[in-house]
Amino acid sequence: MIVGFVQDDSKYFDVEAQREALVSYADERKIKDLKVVNVVNTQDILSQRIKSGDTIVIPNISLLGNTLEQIVSSIKQLSECRVYIYSIKENLAIDTYNQQTLANCFDTCLTAYKGIFSLRNSKIQSDLLKAGKPRGCLNNARKGKFILSGREEEVKKYIKAGYSYAQIAEKLGCNPSNVLYFAKYLGLKKTRANSTNPVIRAKHKLDGFKQEIIELFNSGISVAQIARHCGVCYATARDYLNRLGLIIANGDAHA
Repeated sequence: MIVGFVQDDSKYFDVEAQREALVSYADERKIKDLKVVNVVNTQDILSQRIKSGDTIVIPNISLLGNTLEQIVSSIKQLSECRVYIYSIKENLAIDTYNQQTLANCFDTCLTAYKGIFSLRNSKIQSDLLKAGKPRGCLNNARKGKFILSGREEEVKKYIKAGYSYAQIAEKLGCNPSNVLYFAKYLGLKKTRANSTNPVIRAKHKLDGFKQEIIELFNSGISVAQIARHCGVCYATARDYLNRLGLIIANGDAHA
């Protein structure tokens, strides 16, 4: 028996697209007795009455799980029935009836991983397009193509003013990594804190305790005690004292 499965709530393909994939598969192989079964999740596939020698056809690897561990676990359970599994999108064929070599098993797992990774990436890109958000691409960046192309002057202005990449990204409506790669491409560097245009820092959670912290530190209270007093961890207190110029990066007090 040849069974094709369609998942009702697939994250990656609607039901009609899955059915079309199964129909095309059957037409190409001249299969007339392909049985199509609707399932809600992977567990429904695993609970089907499948006999040894049957063939399972799925539109894409996500029907066997959304992580590599889930996919491998599903294949392991189906192998107990000794069936043939074929995933259309990845062109992945798994014969659980015959013993595979260790190398083939690794190849199968790698193909499955690439399949689910590709589906996730396609879903992310599709969601960005629907939301009308720009998409970045490192391959395009290597060719000198950026989503910020044409906005060089704006980027230069913000970097010169001392804004962080995150702040610039928020103003330009893109991802901080887009600003980073674009700035590198233009040969721009962020303004350092000791330059004529100091970096604009984000608000710190301890800003409300600023004067109290300065007084505590000057009275000889340790960083650890200040951290406990303010209800934060040692690293947070040390970072804030460093921002205030009271200590240097390694925790020693300035002379």
